[in-house]
Amino acid sequence: MKKHVVRTVSVVILAIGAGVLSGCGSSVDQGLVDQAGKHGDALETVYALYNQDVLKSASARDLKDVNAALKANDPKKATEGDLRRAQEEIDSRIETLDKYKAKLSAANKKLRTTPMPDFAASLDKSSDSEKFAADYKKTTEITQNTGTAAVGALRYATSAFEKYLDFLEAWEGYLGDGETSAFISTANASDKAYAKLKRQIAIVEAKGGLTKRLDPLVGDMAEVASNDSQIADLISKLREDYPKSFLPVHIVEK
Repeated sequence: MKKHVVRTVSVVILAIGAGVLSGCGSSVDQGLVDQAGKHGDALETVYALYNQDVLKSASARDLKDVNAALKANDPKKATEGDLRRAQEEIDSRIETLDKYKAKLSAANKKLRTTPMPDFAASLDKSSDSEKFAADYKKTTEITQNTGTAAVGALRYATSAFEKYLDFLEAWEGYLGDGETSAFISTANASDKAYAKLKRQIAIVEAKGGLTKRLDPLVGDMAEVASNDSQIADLISKLREDYPKSFLPVHIVEK
C-alpha cells in the first residue's frame, strides 16, 4: 500500500516507514550514492540561488527623493546630495547583482558539467525506477534552463542600472550647469533599458516559479520512493552522506 505523501510549497514530505527502509535487506550501490549526492549538491545550489529572487528585489527604482522629483516633473526638487546618495545606492545594487550573477553562472555551469546519476546501471529495472530517473532528469533540465534564463535577465538588469546611473550623473550635471542634452539623452536611454529589463523579467516569470514547476516532479519521485525500497534506501543513504543535496532536502522523512 502506498504511503501517504504530504505536499508543501517547496518540500514534499515522504513518510517512509521502518519496514520500507529495512526493505528486506535492500541495498544500493555506493557509487550511485556518490553520483546522486554530487549531482544533487550542484542541483540544489542552483535551486537555492534562483529562489533568493535577487533580480526582482534589486531592480526596483525605489529612490524616494529622486522619485519625488520625477513625479513632480521638476528635476530641481532633488538636490545634488539626493542624487549622490542615489548614485551610491545604484552602485551598491549593481555590485549586488554582479556578485549574484557570478554565483548563479558558476553554479549553473557546475550543474551542466556534473555527470547525471546513472540510476539505470545501479537500480533494479522497473517502471518505478525508470519513472524516478525520468523525473529527476526533467527536474535537472528545468532547473538548469531556469537558471540560464535568470542569468540572461541579470545581464539586462545590470545594463539597466548602468544606464540609470548615467542618468543620475547627468541629472547632477544639469543641476550644476543647466546642461540639458546629456540629461535628456541619458533619461531616454535609461527608460529604454528599464523597459527591456521588465520584458525580460516577464519572460522569466511567464514560465512559472521554479518551485511551482518542480513540486509535481518531486511529488512523483516521493511517491515512487514510497513504493520502491531501493530508492528509499538511496535517499536514506544520501541523507547520511550528502544531506544538502537535492533529494534528501526535498524528499524528507516524516
